[in-house]
Amino acid sequence: MKKSIKYTVLIFNLFFYLCATRVYATENDIKINDNIMNNQYIKLAVELNEKESEYCRFYLESLKGNLDSEKDDDKKLLYNNFYSSYTTINIDGVKHIYGQGKTIQKPIYDEKTKSNISIQSFGDIEVKQILKFVEGFTENHEDMLEINYSIKNKGKKDSKVSLRVMLDLALGNDDKCILNVNNEEFIEEKEVNIKDLSSWSVRSSNEEDIIAYGKIDDKNNYNKIQFANWGRLYDTPWEYSIKSSEVYDDSAVAMVWNEVNLKVNEEKSCSTLYGVKNTLIVKEDEKNNNNNVVDENSNVKENESDTKTGDSNKLVILSILSLISLIIIILLIRKKGGYKLNDK
Repeated sequence: MKKSIKYTVLIFNLFFYLCATRVYATENDIKINDNIMNNQYIKLAVELNEKESEYCRFYLESLKGNLDSEKDDDKKLLYNNFYSSYTTINIDGVKHIYGQGKTIQKPIYDEKTKSNISIQSFGDIEVKQILKFVEGFTENHEDMLEINYSIKNKGKKDSKVSLRVMLDLALGNDDKCILNVNNEEFIEEKEVNIKDLSSWSVRSSNEEDIIAYGKIDDKNNYNKIQFANWGRLYDTPWEYSIKSSEVYDDSAVAMVWNEVNLKVNEEKSCSTLYGVKNTLIVKEDEKNNNNNVVDENSNVKENESDTKTGDSNKLVILSILSLISLIIIILLIRKKGGYKLNDK
């Protein structure tokens, strides 16, 4: 009888442990509804109608956003109209807007890569747009959007190609926003070479808990970044000249990849990350790379036991305790010489 009880407890602990370890997986689970892709942190919308001039363009919103605060729930992270953010591909000196080329593949959700993928061609150059939720600054939290363009030369001669991704920044109901570059806030137009950029973020000027981040690492290999008035960036799809003394009244950001020579059958990838930042388990390399960056989310009160992270933290602790119990029970059973399913 005692062995049967031990066996039952063993099964219960194993079941509970497996359930508890699903916490992060559930938060990262992706849901698809027509042109919307979301997990528990952020929500992406992509224009699917090929007849629209904004075809293939996208915008981003938060759902639960930063789990330490409910104040950033269901807020705009980019202006929620498809036309206002777009990507420019410069091919041999000719400017093209992604979404206005020849459609090779319409935007679809790819189950294998868990991303929204579309493909367009501009002459002999084929461009694939891949939009995917990825980990940003925090382990197990896919709370940032990776915006990736894979450019391939399918022609018979080399081509010169370059790229610009322009995002219309909007935090909640604030179009202006306050930008933070290398831990310095400003509201004027600014251009920064990637070699001089250690961090950048943007926050709402009227709701300080709504914050979005760009992430810099080896993969995000743009050459320069421009912070400027949205109207001027929008009307200048290539080679915008910053007006450094101008105070913007509508914020936008443009990431620029310089011209490269793309050989026949050669492929180049351009990628950048934008989203929110959670503060539960920060990666060690991110801590080392961002020692001088002020974490706007680090002032969460210790006694906020009713925050959205509470349930997740409790489940993680319980899963650890269950795992310890499981190990102890297995050791006891082995010490007693094992068990049989028909023991009474």
